[in-house]
Amino acid sequence: MRDFGVIFRRIASTVLLGFAFYLLARARIIKYIIPLSAGLFSALIYCRKNYYIISLSYVIAYLLANMNYLGLISSLTLIAVFGIAKLVHHKLAVPMRIPFVTVYCAAAQLPECILQIVFNGRIVVAIASVAQSAIFCVLCCYACYACTVRMRSGKFSYDEKAGIFAIIAAVSLGLSTISLWQFMPYYIFLGAIVLISALYMRRLAGIGASVAYALGAAIQFRSLESVGAVLLIWAAAVCFSSLNKWLSALSEMGVFVLCGYIFKCFPSFGWRNMLLFAIGLTGVVLLTKSTARRIKSTLSPDTDSALKYALTRERDIIFNKINGMSNIFLDMSRAFGKEISADTEYEKAICEDLERKVCKGCDKRESCVNLCERDNHIFLSMVRRALSGCVPVQDDLPLFVVSKCDRLSDLTQCCAEEVGKADGAALRRADMSRGSAAVASQTESVGKLLADLATDLGRGGASDEVLAAAIGDELGYNNIACRNVAVLGREDGRQISLSLRRGDEDKKALVRSVSRLAGSKMCITDLSDERDGYVNVLMGRAPDFDVIYGVASAVKSGEEAAGDTVSLARLMRDRVSCILCDGMGSGRAAEKESLLTLRSVEGFYKAGFDDNAVLALINRYLSARGSEKFCALDICIIDLTDGSAQFVKLGGVESYIIHSNGIEVVSGSALPIGILDEVKPYVKKVKLRDGDIVVMVSDGVIDALTPQGAEYIIRSVAGGNPQRLSDGLLASAIKNGAGDDTTVLAVKIFNNRD
Repeated sequence: MRDFGVIFRRIASTVLLGFAFYLLARARIIKYIIPLSAGLFSALIYCRKNYYIISLSYVIAYLLANMNYLGLISSLTLIAVFGIAKLVHHKLAVPMRIPFVTVYCAAAQLPECILQIVFNGRIVVAIASVAQSAIFCVLCCYACYACTVRMRSGKFSYDEKAGIFAIIAAVSLGLSTISLWQFMPYYIFLGAIVLISALYMRRLAGIGASVAYALGAAIQFRSLESVGAVLLIWAAAVCFSSLNKWLSALSEMGVFVLCGYIFKCFPSFGWRNMLLFAIGLTGVVLLTKSTARRIKSTLSPDTDSALKYALTRERDIIFNKINGMSNIFLDMSRAFGKEISADTEYEKAICEDLERKVCKGCDKRESCVNLCERDNHIFLSMVRRALSGCVPVQDDLPLFVVSKCDRLSDLTQCCAEEVGKADGAALRRADMSRGSAAVASQTESVGKLLADLATDLGRGGASDEVLAAAIGDELGYNNIACRNVAVLGREDGRQISLSLRRGDEDKKALVRSVSRLAGSKMCITDLSDERDGYVNVLMGRAPDFDVIYGVASAVKSGEEAAGDTVSLARLMRDRVSCILCDGMGSGRAAEKESLLTLRSVEGFYKAGFDDNAVLALINRYLSARGSEKFCALDICIIDLTDGSAQFVKLGGVESYIIHSNGIEVVSGSALPIGILDEVKPYVKKVKLRDGDIVVMVSDGVIDALTPQGAEYIIRSVAGGNPQRLSDGLLASAIKNGAGDDTTVLAVKIFNNRD
């Protein structure tokens, strides 16, 4: 059914196109002058419509309207000229712009003009025909581009409006030449167009459309009285448009009868054409609500869709940042919950020891256990009280135990003895409490982050309509169909939102044109598809630098997984994080610990935390978990705006920077993360230049090659390809007998302004 609908729409559009060609082929401003249909044909070729379908429709329609040898010559000449022109432009890879199309259209009229001069001596008519074809062709190009390429855009330029009104007038001129038994189809469309312009169009646009339609018939009737009458009809319809469309249609019908019957403003006025006028009104009034809304959105569209998209995306970004922070803290909460649940298991173990020692041989033991809740224990409250440092008492026991048990004194004494042996568990709980308090101490960093988010939100508030208009015009000149443009922010924080025809976002002229008008190099930062053949494109200022990278890794022999994990991610404010995390040992356990640390660090960086807050939070989080495992962290944050790089090392081995004049070694002596409560990382900031390569390795590479050996290999392998460098360094480490997990991350920075 869907395919049938598509086929039906294509057939209907082809028939409608042929009807338009037929009307324009009948439209002659003066006798003997060439009709206006050539201009519409040329404009559709300019808009890249199907040449073969258009040509077939044009020939049939033109011959139906002008069944003579001149009509045949004129139609075939136009098709041949544009067929050759399309072939030449395709071979030369030159776009067919409006000046070319106008010249081809005028040239196609020359054979018919020459024949008129030779056989009829009509020199003035021939010259007027060529001039008329050229002018109408230009107007049709503007109109067809706006309506078939840009489609629903409410901000038409003056030349586009002139072209649309010219086509309306030409169609009206063609309709006014048709009369079937004194029925003139012109009046059907007159009633419909005037009512549509009153109900669904802006006032000035409605006046323009109504006057243009009336003017075409006035040329045929040789009378301007009908133009004034149409204005009165439109005004009557507008007066009641806000109340009811039926009242608007009745008022329009009344003024039409008044102007036609009393003032004789319309030729061939009579009951037949009154009936046609009423049919046109009825057709508009009976439109469904969905169709009416679609017509209104097409004729009076929301011109702020690009702006709304940009603002919506800004809100989405803020939401994602806050949501990311929320997820991080929720994950930490779940991890702490697991540790607390482990402590609860220890408490239950003490309860079971009490039950085994004190309740052994008691005939009421089973009944006491059955009366207790499923996930609780009858001694749990007393044990928890004792673990908190208080003396266990009988009141901590359930009432049914106190009332029936004859070993209460033994229970309290045994509980105190068992808890006295549990100093390790108490210390562990105290450590967990300190870890939780450490997380709470980071609220200042969260406050700073929220302030940054507020700054980001306010940065996109201002708009630049002048630049938006200039971008729209420039893209149109480069044959990039731009429906809407919105410019938000200023200078470095500027973002440009475009609604483009699908496929135009890949054209090189897009970035080149927008960058030139914006005064700085821009790049596409986001794409979002629409359903009607358009895409929303968001562009931002391109950073001065960008990076490419290569990664190579190998698992320790005999193990299924590696403890080395690596990440390279884009951060806010044009920064890139390069993280290499080496979990203690190897295998699945090391991989799990390493991935947990890596994802936590990367998540905090993406959320916008600074280095100190990230490392303090992760370190205290890992140490508070009570795990005996730790991770070596090697971090490099590259700022793409100025090319600076900040190295942060916590147990990480040497890193290397390949400059054009040598190799710089970055080494640090800080302990791995997760060992001590307070973390003191080694931090170094380095200025990178175009072509520099940062090489980060795990301890497996250094253990196999030594720091000096790794530097020698890097110097011998270094070229310009970071992936080749990573592969070469890893191969050398394996060849030299690497006995641990090995990973190499190479990141090359390059100038993005060339």
